[in-house]
Amino acid sequence: MKYIHLQDGFVDSKEKTIESNQIGVTLDDYYSGKYVPLNEKQMVFLESNPDISPIEAFLMVTTPSQEEIFQQRKRDKIYQIYRYDQSEAVNVFFVNNTPMWLSRSARASLYTTLNAYKANNKELITLWTSGASPIPITLNLTVFESLLMSLEIYAKECYDKTSEHKANVSRIETIEELIAYDHTSGYPEKLRVQI
Repeated sequence: MKYIHLQDGFVDSKEKTIESNQIGVTLDDYYSGKYVPLNEKQMVFLESNPDISPIEAFLMVTTPSQEEIFQQRKRDKIYQIYRYDQSEAVNVFFVNNTPMWLSRSARASLYTTLNAYKANNKELITLWTSGASPIPITLNLTVFESLLMSLEIYAKECYDKTSEHKANVSRIETIEELIAYDHTSGYPEKLRVQI
């Protein structure tokens, strides 16, 4: 595998051991000093144009304009927003200080389950944590319904913030603004429930 690196140029994984925390995927990662692997198409482009720069190989364009580089960095920033939105920095809530997350489909399914439990006069419901050793958390239906509603509001507010960040980045006009833009700001406080 071949990587591009800001200081080292092209780096072959056979010649240098690269730790996973040093690997990036975007042009922004490249500019921040990470090693970015070239995909198959980029490798073919590099083999066809052996004298090109790492950025040219990444963009698959010989002599890219500043505008092409800027637009790629905007796409990279939007990808970083997506990655952040999908991470545990956003997708987590706490029950008794135990981190958990329920996907949108899991929340919808649990809401149906909640209604079925209510219809059958059940008083308690059990949630399970994820991971290798799941832990059961038993809640009464009133607390569970409140948690589910709060979680849905939290998820919607996070979705709105992520969409706002993407829209803001799409309107940025300079590289300086793009570099300074903090795509992690403004997310709501994480839910914490003590039972």
